[in-house]
Amino acid sequence: MSRAITLTGTEVTEAPVRLLRAGPLEASFDNCALRWIRWNGIEVLRAVMFLVRKPGWGTPAPMITALEIGETADRFTVSYDAHYGTPGTGVKVGVRLTGE
Repeated sequence: MSRAITLTGTEVTEAPVRLLRAGPLEASFDNCALRWIRWNGIEVLRAVMFLVRKPGWGTPAPMITALEIGETADRFTVSYDAHYGTPGTGVKVGVRLTGE
């Protein structure tokens, strides 16, 4: 049995979490969301994300394209296109998240 199966129950690996900073503001970019948003090291918001619900409150995983992350000393931006559903159907959105 592989290490991934032993640790997580699946061979699917998650993208690494990236820490973003803008002065005293910090957020972790994780799975297309800003998570654990902190001001001077204190968490002030758990997450900001765009999500879609299916009937029965399921949450489909998006197909992500055009991911861009920019960061300077006082600002960060994350932008991407997300498609929820099958080709030709579903919901397609452009997402831009900014921290200053």
